[in-house]
Amino acid sequence: MTARELMSTPPQTCQPTTDLAAVTQLMWNHDCGFVPVVEADGHLAGVVTDRDICMAAATRHVKPEAVRVADVMSSRLATVRAHDDVSVALEKLGSERVHRLPVVDADGRLEGIVSINDLVLHTDPSARRGQVLRDERPIEHLAAAAPTVDGSVEQQGLGVGKTVHEV
Repeated sequence: MTARELMSTPPQTCQPTTDLAAVTQLMWNHDCGFVPVVEADGHLAGVVTDRDICMAAATRHVKPEAVRVADVMSSRLATVRAHDDVSVALEKLGSERVHRLPVVDADGRLEGIVSINDLVLHTDPSARRGQVLRDERPIEHLAAAAPTVDGSVEQQGLGVGKTVHEV
């Protein structure tokens, strides 16, 4: 299975010049906490999360309308290509400790997003989308993206009972 088969499209996007109030409204309207930041030509410039917005609001003491996405976005990006196998996405989610991966083409233009939710929906054979991931240990990869308060990675609520470090 490839990233193209899993990815959500079309993703909601904003530009680096978008203000935080506008991107917050976009997240509210589309029930998402992650928005890719694209240049006018469609190239991925970064990502902004609801956490980025909250931290900026709490630390800058200015109205969200006064802060541009470019000032708070993350430009250190983990991405996958549409033709990449799902195992590549699983590995990157775990190693980068992120919940979502932008899917880009060879020129760096955004094509979609692969999220943990997309992977979970494909792991359960009774899920809405129906296909089963062939990865032998998807839970371990997904759990690696969820650090606990003390920094360890636990698979709580998954019936596994081990940390990734013990597996």
